[in-house]
Amino acid sequence: MEDQLFINDHPFSPDKFDPPKNEAFYKPKGGLWTSTYSEGTSDWVRWCSGEHFKCGVYVGSVLKVAKEARIYDIRSVADYTRLTEAYPFSPYGFGHIERKIEEVLHGPSLMFKFIDWELISEKWDGVHLVNPGLRWDVMPLSAWDVESTVWLHPEVLTLIKTIKIAIEGEE
Repeated sequence: MEDQLFINDHPFSPDKFDPPKNEAFYKPKGGLWTSTYSEGTSDWVRWCSGEHFKCGVYVGSVLKVAKEARIYDIRSVADYTRLTEAYPFSPYGFGHIERKIEEVLHGPSLMFKFIDWELISEKWDGVHLVNPGLRWDVMPLSAWDVESTVWLHPEVLTLIKTIKIAIEGEE
C-alpha cells in the first residue's frame, strides 16, 4: 500500500491510539483515519478544502504501511457485502427495521448492513475504501467522503515525516 497521510493537531503516535468500538453505525468510534499521500497532500485534504470543512493548520503525519499489514479493500458493493456477512453488526432495534425494509423491497438491502469493527480487528489491520463512488450505492459508506483507510492496529504504521497541512476556506 502507498504511504498514508494522517491529519491531526499532533504527530502520529501509537500511544494516542483509541481502539475501534461499535458505538457508531457507519464508522467505528476510534481507529485511525488516513488517506493516500500524494504530492504533499491527500484526497481528504482536498475534500476538506473544497467543502470548507475543518479549516486550519494541522500536523500531517506521512506514514509507511508495513508490507505484512492485513488490509481489506472495498472496491465494489460485493466487497462490502462480503465484509458485512463475515463481520455483521446490528445495533439495537435495527433488526426489526431491516426486516420491514426487506419485505417492502422483496429482498435484502444494504441500508442497515453494518460492520462489527471490534470483531474485524481480530483479523484485519485496516479497512480501505478504494472506490469512494460506492458511498452513493451503499448507505453505510455514505459517511466515507473520499478514498480512505481506517486503521484498527497502529503497529503496522511507521512515521516517515511530519509536514504542515493548511486546509483553507471558511468554516
